[in-house]
Amino acid sequence: MERIKAFFVGDRTPAYSDKLPTQLLLTCRTLVGGYLYYITYGIRDGIVNPESQKMQIALIVAAIVFLIFGFIFMYASLRNLVIGRYVGGKLDLGDRPSGVADEDEAIVGAISGTEDEPELVVEETEEE
Repeated sequence: MERIKAFFVGDRTPAYSDKLPTQLLLTCRTLVGGYLYYITYGIRDGIVNPESQKMQIALIVAAIVFLIFGFIFMYASLRNLVIGRYVGGKLDLGDRPSGVADEDEAIVGAISGTEDEPELVVEETEEE
């Protein structure tokens, strides 16, 4: 149930670039989803005017499968494009730092700000 909820709500957890799809890949997935919708539109004549009962049932099943997968491809890809979950997007943490093996630990460290970051030292000067 959690995976289904995460699919529709959207995973807004930042991730490193090696785990994220590229913007071009998300665009291609959106186009594939649109093409599946187009195929469904194309086989509507076979559903309305079937050659046989078996052919009509097969085309109805194919149309339902194409609609479901077209929706999944388009929805997931467009959602990730909008929220910036791709390489170079808002939820990209960049390259994985050396020595970080555990993905979850690295993400928690990046979100909470506990990663080892160089501290900025400001020297005070006396004004006369």
